[in-house]
Parts: sequence; C-alpha cells; structure tokens
Amino acid sequence: ARFSLGYFLWLTGVVWKTGLGCNRAAVGVPAAVPRHEAGLWFVAFGDVVGSEERGALTAAGLEVLGYVPDHAFLTRGTAEALTRVAGVVWTGRYEAWQKIAPELGEEAVVVYADGSQRRMAREAALAIAESEEVVWVDVVPQLTTLCDVARTQPMMDVNRAWEGLDLAGDGEIIAVTDTGLDRGELGGLHPAFQGRVTGFGVTQPGVWRDNSGHGTMVAGCALGSGAGSPTGKFYAGVAPEARLVFLSMADAAGNVEIEDWAGTMSLAYDNGARVFSLSLATYSSEAQYTTMCTTTDVFLWQHPDMVLCAAVGNWNYNYPNVTKVLVPATSKNVITVGATVNSANSLTTQAMGDYSLIGPCADGRVKPEIVAPGNCTSTYSQLKGAGLYASSQGTSFATPFVAGCAALTRQWLRTQRDMPSPSAALIKAVLLNGAQSITAGAHPNNVEGWGHVSLFPSLYTPRGMTNLLFDVTAGLAQNNTAHTHGVALPAGVVVHATLVYTDYPGWAGATKVLVNDLDFSVVAPDGMVMSVADRVNNVEHLTFVTAAPGTYEVVVQAYQVPEGPQPYALVLRTEPVAPMVTSLRVADGNAALTVFSLRDTALDVWETPTLSVPAAWTLRADLPARLRTDPAREVVLPLAPGQQQGFWTVRESE
Repeated sequence: ARFSLGYFLWLTGVVWKTGLGCNRAAVGVPAAVPRHEAGLWFVAFGDVVGSEERGALTAAGLEVLGYVPDHAFLTRGTAEALTRVAGVVWTGRYEAWQKIAPELGEEAVVVYADGSQRRMAREAALAIAESEEVVWVDVVPQLTTLCDVARTQPMMDVNRAWEGLDLAGDGEIIAVTDTGLDRGELGGLHPAFQGRVTGFGVTQPGVWRDNSGHGTMVAGCALGSGAGSPTGKFYAGVAPEARLVFLSMADAAGNVEIEDWAGTMSLAYDNGARVFSLSLATYSSEAQYTTMCTTTDVFLWQHPDMVLCAAVGNWNYNYPNVTKVLVPATSKNVITVGATVNSANSLTTQAMGDYSLIGPCADGRVKPEIVAPGNCTSTYSQLKGAGLYASSQGTSFATPFVAGCAALTRQWLRTQRDMPSPSAALIKAVLLNGAQSITAGAHPNNVEGWGHVSLFPSLYTPRGMTNLLFDVTAGLAQNNTAHTHGVALPAGVVVHATLVYTDYPGWAGATKVLVNDLDFSVVAPDGMVMSVADRVNNVEHLTFVTAAPGTYEVVVQAYQVPEGPQPYALVLRTEPVAPMVTSLRVADGNAALTVFSLRDTALDVWETPTLSVPAAWTLRADLPARLRTDPAREVVLPLAPGQQQGFWTVRESE
C-alpha cells in the first residue's frame, strides 16, 4: 500500500493544529509506551475505510472513538491490540501536546472521549491533557453580535412566493438565539410579534428582554408581521405567519454567553422549531473547525430535520486582521450566510457587502454558501425608545432573511410536495440549487458561495420544466455502493443538480473535517458521464445542457462511509437552455434608442427593469413568439405624463 510522508507528518502532529504554551516537555509525555498500557491511538489504513475496518478494530479489542480524515480512526486501547489489526499502514500515539487548540486563552473547553465537555482554567486543562479520557482542549468562544426593500428584491423574490405560492410561514416555527426580544414579556410586546412568541432566558433564566436592539431586529427580518410600520410602508419579515421561539443569551451586562450550546439547540428543537437563525459569532479561531462546530454538527446529525442558518461574520475594526469566516459558521451542516448590499432606488442592483467575510475554511471548504441582503429596516426594541422600526446592515440580518426563506421552503415541501418532515439537507439543496450568481468567475466561490437566494424560482416549476426532489433518509452504508435515479428529460434544457448531505461530525483537532464522502454523476442517454468527486465539501453541484431527449441516470455513490449510513438529498431543476426573453425598446416615435433582453424570471410573467426616460417617450414590448396571437403583436405601455421611472409587467393573458 502507498503511504505518503505528508500524511505521516500530519498524523504525528507536525501539521496538527497544535496550540500555544504546550509541548512534549510541558506535559511529560512518556518516551516509551508499554504494550499493555491503554492509550489513545491513530490507526491509519492504506485506502478508503468503512464498516469492515471499524469492525476489525473492535474485534481486536480497540474502542473506536471516531474517524479522522483521511483513512484513519482515533481509537482507545493497548499497543498490543494494534498488532492484531490487518491492513494497517501506520499507528501513532495521540500525544497530549497534539490535543491543544491554537490561540488557547485563560480558559479552555475540555472535550472528553465520551463526547462530554467541561469548561475550566487553562492550566487545569493542560494538566489533564495527557489523560486518555481527554481528546481535545479548545478555546472558549467569545460571541458577539453581527450587525422592506430586501424582501422585494427580484433576486430574493419572496413577495411572489407569498402571492403565487401562498406561502407565508403558517405552521412553521423559527428559533432565534440573540440578545433578547423587545420588552421580554408577552404583555406589551412589539405588535409585529404579538400572539406568536415563546421566549426563554437562557443565560439569565426567565429574562429575555432586548436592551441591545440587535435581537429584535434579527427576529423581525425572519418573521415580523409588519404591524406598526410607518404609514405607506410594510416592513414585514420573510415568514410573517411563522411562530417564534426566542432564546436570549445576554447576561446582566449585555454580553452574549452560551454556556450550553447543545442544550440551547435542544431547547429550540423541543419547542417545535425546525429552522434556527444564529447571528452570533466569535472572532477567535477564524476559519477553523472548533469544538463549538463539532457540537453543532453532532446536534444536526442527530436531528436531521433541523435547519441552522449561521452568519459568516462582519469585518470589524476591533479585529482588523480577521478576514475569513467566523465560528460557528465554519460548521459543515449549517447554511452559512453572507451579505449583499442593495439600493432603495434600484430594485435590481445587488453587490457583495464589503463588510461580509469570505472563505474558505481552513480545510478548504466553500463558505459562505449563500448570500442575501444585509441592509434592512426591521423591528426595534421598544426599550430603546427610538420607535418600532430602525435600519441597520450586516450579515446578522442577511441570516434571518435566509432562515425565513428556509421556513417558507419547508412549508412548501410539507403542503405542496407531500413531504411532511423534510430533511435540512433537502431544504439546503433547494435553496442552493436555485441561488443566482451576482459575481464574476467560477461558482461556487468563497465570496458568494452558490449565489444570492432566489426563493420563487427555486420553488416554482415552469410549464414543461422539471423540479425533482429526492430525500433519501436511509442513505448509503457501504463503500462503493450507489443509488441510481432515472430522470426523463427533453433535449435543450439547462439542468441544475445539487447533492447535499448532513455529514457525520468531524474532529476539532483535524485539519480536514469531511467524514463521509459521497460523489454523484449523471449518465446521459448516449453514455456520456458528467461527474463530481469532491473530497472536501458535503455540497456538490452539476450544471449541464441536455443534448438529446431520454432517460438521464443520476448516480449517488459512496466513495467512503466510515460512519454510515449516510442520508442525502438531491435536487434536479431544469430551465430553458436560452433564457426566454422579450425585447424591450424605449422609443421616441419609431426610433428605438435602447434594446434590453430580459430573463423570464417567472415563467409567464415578463418584467422590465426600472427605466429612467423622458416623459414623452413610450415603452414598447415586442413579445416572444410563444406569447403572440398575431405575428406582429406588440404591447405598448405608455409612461404617464411627467413620469421618469416605471416598473411594468406583461402577462400572457394580455
């Protein structure tokens, strides 16, 4: 079997994520280990591993604590037991100095072999690092907050999901963990939330008021009803009929503390929430996969129907050297959200917010995964005495926008696609599959991920098009096994296929955190194969054009499943190979001055951008052939006298 020196160096800790102030001498690692003395061991095999290798370790008397990429396990047992395992190419003692995270502060989180955690002073943690009961010593996360038009963006496209698909969040429950909610009591609560809230004080039991204002704004973006908006405005959130479980993490001084992150997620889940919005992050350990990430992924693995949206983070003057994605948005199984900026004067202008942090993660995973508007006008805490609504910007507000979209997607799957308990992986796949790019270059990328959330086109299926959903909860259990999904497709359509799976939690100490590795490919009727083999991400995507009609076989294969079975979700959506367009002319008399080609964004609805033209001009829309009853048919849409701008819609019924 082949075995690389680089792999050896990584396993022995030379490029392991070793930390500050701890070395072999400091913890007194023994020079030799007796054959019958129990300890923690890395056991590496020469190729992909699965249930057979795990079984061999167990049969030899070793306790398997977890998989370590690539092709290795962390075990507990004696050195003598290691000699009874066939196929092993290397073994190494897991030393105390290898267990220490970088940037360790005055306090640490000790992670034990049974998965439990305990917070203690740094020196106490270092003193027990040698114990075989300890598998990792991590930093204590110090969390901070991340600070009408966004909802109506043609690219976010939420209003048409309300109107065209009858989705507003009814039957869904969204959890928000933040600084607090308004007055923190049901009596006199902000009118945008009345009758829909269950509140908890997690850090201060029974206290969930918002002295900051941040938490109330975040909740409003996700599901505020718009009640109390100023005259002529309607500042509703994305899912205004959803219920809210609010979990306040603020202490008496207003600082955000999470003592029991797993318990906080459990509290939300036990109260019915299946979508969770988190706009808190820590500026330590940027781009890293920490114990908080492991805790997050453990919970999401154990609760596969919970969607957790996490803010990628904002650039901060107090941390000028931090430019990459923050913890816990580096978790594998969350939806990591970045922020765009939009203008109230231009409904079509979108660009990345210069404050929105970028990826990749330290192990190369793509983050953020999706983006949404970060500037908003939303509900504001009445305790601030500045009115019911206020404006701000940040990834904090892009995140609940996406959480609201996840709730509407879940409602759509339940009520219109006959899927009563859709997985989080499927909801994530739907949103990423329909996201629209707003940056140049290859996609996905580490600036916008798969693109800007675009809700209505992600859900609505045009006539003659396809939107197939596979939520395979049984999953794949063995290496080199596969599922094949046959799909009949016409020629000349663009196919967007997205595979997402909630991966088994990774080890905080590892430099690579993908555990189970699935690939997928598409076999065309003529035998041509298009494939994705990503060894880093648990999201994979293919876009291709069908050259001929027939059955296309979509194959999902288990390359390596050491912690199976591995469920997955697959979305396959089609659109015309050439966008259905209409030619729009701004004309003075018969002279066409400007020609616009516009994408058909909603099948039978054709939209123009906002145009600034002299009042005397007329807008003429030359309809495409599929909408014409007369070859020469033309719709003339005159501007009102003195009107400088307009927004027009041409429908098939006209």
